[in-house]
Amino acid sequence: MRIGEVAKRTSVPPATLRVWERRYGVLQPERTPGGHRRYTTADVRRIRQLVERVRDGVTISAAAAEVLGAESDLVEEHDEERLRSELWAAMDALDPGATRFLVSGALQRRPALATLDAVLVPLLHRLGDDWRASSRSIAREHVITTVVRSLLVEHLAATVPDGPVCLAFAPEGERHDVGLIMAAIALSEAGWRPVVLGADTPWTSVEALVDELAPELVVIGGQTRRPAIRLLAHWSRHRARHLVLGGAGFRSDDGASIGAHVHHGSYDDLVGVIVNL
Repeated sequence: MRIGEVAKRTSVPPATLRVWERRYGVLQPERTPGGHRRYTTADVRRIRQLVERVRDGVTISAAAAEVLGAESDLVEEHDEERLRSELWAAMDALDPGATRFLVSGALQRRPALATLDAVLVPLLHRLGDDWRASSRSIAREHVITTVVRSLLVEHLAATVPDGPVCLAFAPEGERHDVGLIMAAIALSEAGWRPVVLGADTPWTSVEALVDELAPELVVIGGQTRRPAIRLLAHWSRHRARHLVLGGAGFRSDDGASIGAHVHHGSYDDLVGVIVNL
C-alpha cells in the first residue's frame, strides 16, 4: 500500500514514517520500478506497535529495537567509550580537524540521537565543567563548540523532513544555542520541519514569525536564567498550540503558567514527548 494509506491507517504522518524507516530500520517497504514505496501489512503492524510503545513512555530507539525483536542498533558500549575517548583527546589537543572528522563520522554511521545523548552531550558538559579552569580551557571550549555547532547545523540541513513546521529559538539575551540545535535534530527525527532562529532572538522577531507561521509547536532553549525569565513574562498561552521549554535556564515549574512542557531529559526522550503532544 502507498505511504498515504499507511499514514491514514496508523495516524502517523508520512514524514515521520520516512524518518523511522531511514533512522531505525523499523520499516522495510518494497520499491516499485518507479521508485515509490509499497508498504506491507507487516510494516503497518510494526508502526502500530511502535506508536503504542512510544505512548507507553519508551524511547523511540528502544521501541524500534523491541518491535524488530532485536537488540538496539546502537553501537556497543565499549565502542561508545572508545569514541568518547578519541574525541576528547582531539578536543583537548585543540585539533578542530580531528574533532570534525570524528563527529561527522559518528553522525553518518550512528543514529543521530544516540550520538547526541551518548557522545556529544557528555563531552560538551565536560568542556563546560572545565570552562573556568584556565584561559586555555576557555579557548578550547570556544574552538570546539564552534566546530561541533557547525557540524550539527550541517546535519540538520541535510535531514530536515517535509513535515509540519515547528519554530525553535533561544530567547533574547541567551547566547548559547547548541542544545537548541540538538533539539531541532530531535524534532526532525519526530517528523517535524524545524525553523531554527538560533541564539539571542529578539522578542519582536519571535512575535512576527509566530504570527506569520502559526506553528503548532514551538521549542525554546535557554541555558541561563535571566533570559528565560524575560521570555516567560512575554509569552502567553495563545501563541502556539504546543510549547516545549528546555535547558538549564528553565525550571520544572516554569511551564505551568504558560501551558508549556519543560523537558530536562535526553534528546531521545524528547522525541517521545513530541510524538505524544
